[in-house]
Amino acid sequence: MNPDNEKMYVQLNIVTRMLEKELSQIGLWSDFELLQLQISSETRQRCMPSIMLYKQIMKKLPLKEAKKQEKVGKIMFGIVNFHYNLKEYLQALEIINFMLSIIPSDFRIQYSMGKL
Repeated sequence: MNPDNEKMYVQLNIVTRMLEKELSQIGLWSDFELLQLQISSETRQRCMPSIMLYKQIMKKLPLKEAKKQEKVGKIMFGIVNFHYNLKEYLQALEIINFMLSIIPSDFRIQYSMGKL
């Protein structure tokens, strides 16, 4: 593995753990279900850098590798919920479309897309 890929996987591992903790603390850790919560501006500022980094890394990964990532569905859907609660619907839909490329047969993701 070249040093750049190794660095990317280390970053992904770290940011995955951070997001898992953050999303569960604010109540957005769900099983592909849209949740409505109030997200403070402080929480938004705290979470946004990790979310941006996670999305950038996932987009760089080949689709086959993205599917293998630990908890990818729950993390990505937590991010969908994050954008949904901030009324950033286009960003939420963008992530749902990405999720459907990874997990195409999950009807819960498709249902949530219809609800957005």
